[in-house]
Amino acid sequence: MGPAVHVAVPAQGDAAAPPSGDTADSAPEAAAQALAAPAEPADSLPPGAAEKLDQIKDLLITAEAIGEANLDRHFERVSQRQRELIREFFDRAMPGREPKS
Repeated sequence: MGPAVHVAVPAQGDAAAPPSGDTADSAPEAAAQALAAPAEPADSLPPGAAEKLDQIKDLLITAEAIGEANLDRHFERVSQRQRELIREFFDRAMPGREPKS
């Protein structure tokens, strides 16, 4: 893992913060806020959610390995599978929603 990146995120209402309507500058600010939020460790996920997360990672690795031309040919199929896996991940990651095996 690379060096830690520390980003100063202006508080809401901070005079230095760009106006909320300025979309050109708000994307980097939104990314900085997402990076500043602590991530939940994968080992604290329910087993079903961790399995789906691994499947999402495998799909992305496979998509990268098949090359851009093949990915373009199968884009809809790969995108659909990615959406399904993400939906299943969130279904399993939320307490009380993991399907019974």
